Amino acid sequence: MHKLTSEQFKVMPWRNGLGFTTELYRLNSGDDMMFRISMAKVNESGPFSDFSGYDRTLVNLGPGVMNLTMNAGLKSVLSPLQVIHFDGSWPVHCEVTASSEDLNIFCRQSRYFASTCIHLLAKPEFIPLLPVTGLFILVLEGQLCAQDADGREILINRHEALLHEPDSKRGHSHLMLVSASDTICSVAVISFRPI
Repeated sequence: MHKLTSEQFKVMPWRNGLGFTTELYRLNSGDDMMFRISMAKVNESGPFSDFSGYDRTLVNLGPGVMNLTMNAGLKSVLSPLQVIHFDGSWPVHCEVTASSEDLNIFCRQSRYFASTCIHLLAKPEFIPLLPVTGLFILVLEGQLCAQDADGREILINRHEALLHEPDSKRGHSHLMLVSASDTICSVAVISFRPI
């Protein structure tokens, strides 16, 4: 388990050339991307990039609302901290009510799986870590204190992360997460594993 800060993240242009994304974490198999977590600023309305071959999870980090028109005319209104899952090959057009940020999780179809939960922490919460499961904890707002099974504490600030890579040799353990802020701390907890 180790901490990641903004100096370790990589900024790159969107595939469609209409903006930039900050890559927080990536797993490759050879040259093929298996799994990726990224954040992007959405300053204006427009189309999403094509990510055929990937399952995609998107979290609206706000402050604006995202109105998505997706495959076959499916519409979804995404308020701040809401999560949506869809096929990366779907054409998606996003209308934003104000400049916002989003969090994106990409899994190579039939190769990787991820589950994303948003937690609002004001008291300790235990997060189980299962064998062969990776864990990526991103602080969206506030400050977080994480304590591992050995009692080691790690302080994580806004837009910093805590990473545990998938490891088939690892036994059961747990983390205790507690807000270190005067207000509620919002945290994205992403568990991921190969299929």
